[in-house]
Amino acid sequence: MMTTDTQPADWKRLGLDGLAFFGRISASISHELKNFLAIFNEQAGILEDMALLAEKGGELRIERLKTLAGNMQAQVKRADVVLGHMNAFAHSVDTPEANVDAAGVAALVLALSRRLAACKGVALTISEPGVSLPVRTSPFFLQNLLFLLLWRAVEGADASKSVRVSVAPGQSAVLVRFGGMTRAAVSAPADDRETGLLAMLGAELRRDPEGALILVLPEQPVASAWC
Repeated sequence: MMTTDTQPADWKRLGLDGLAFFGRISASISHELKNFLAIFNEQAGILEDMALLAEKGGELRIERLKTLAGNMQAQVKRADVVLGHMNAFAHSVDTPEANVDAAGVAALVLALSRRLAACKGVALTISEPGVSLPVRTSPFFLQNLLFLLLWRAVEGADASKSVRVSVAPGQSAVLVRFGGMTRAAVSAPADDRETGLLAMLGAELRRDPEGALILVLPEQPVASAWC
């Protein structure tokens, strides 16, 4: 996929920025998985201590064992969710163009970004339409653009420290709204990465003076945006 007015150097930049995005998300996922392993290791140590105590004639507390088992099962479920997100993210590079559910892609980007946002003291919420909102696009580069806009919202969050994302249908388009931003953050011009991705995806960025950025995704890309 390539815009007719995009120079090779621009595509090199998009590719390098895309790799940086892939690396940042992958590093965040691996950090989260290492946290799960640390918890498993700690709980395994407790089980070992209980076993040693029982070998010496101590009381084996069944309720404590049940609690540990429940905690470990909960961590396994959480790790499985993270791995599911990782799997979906990794497969986004399988095809350069595909029909995707815009709401589902936005929800995935939020899930992948939640830990990074929490490190900044910002909470992320999303309001989904409850129906599929299909667009034909590049799954990976759409995720990249959504992350850039989300991160701009995180760094420019207002006093509520809560970035609110909503996905809704528009006229032959899907609208992704990033709310909870300061007016200064909203009015800041798009950087080169955002501009390049917007052009490649045939998308548009609008500004709501009340504190939101609105990404307009065409249900079908404009004819000049693809070759």
